Amino acid sequence: MSLLVVWSRCSRTFLFGKLKLHGAVASAVASFNEGACHISQVLQKLGVEVNQIMSSCVLCEDELRIKKAQQDSSAVKRADRIKAWVEKKLEQARLVTEEGATYGAGAF
Repeated sequence: MSLLVVWSRCSRTFLFGKLKLHGAVASAVASFNEGACHISQVLQKLGVEVNQIMSSCVLCEDELRIKKAQQDSSAVKRADRIKAWVEKKLEQARLVTEEGATYGAGAF
């Protein structure tokens, strides 16, 4: 689970108490585990009636989330991530070769 999900529910720019942060974490975990459907379950436990419009919006949001996750995990995306990782490692190796040792424990 990404911390961005937590911070989208509880902003880092304002001071919030422990209870609000726990609520944000619980909501993020429920969203990660169950998708957007967790909102309708919470509302039902609070006694709020969930209508057809809200149910269809929640299902649409979950379908979009699943579709995006499938696209992100595709072979092309995976190959792009591996290529970027290899390029980063090659750049680091090139810098070490050009600059030599820039740090050594106890070296002056």
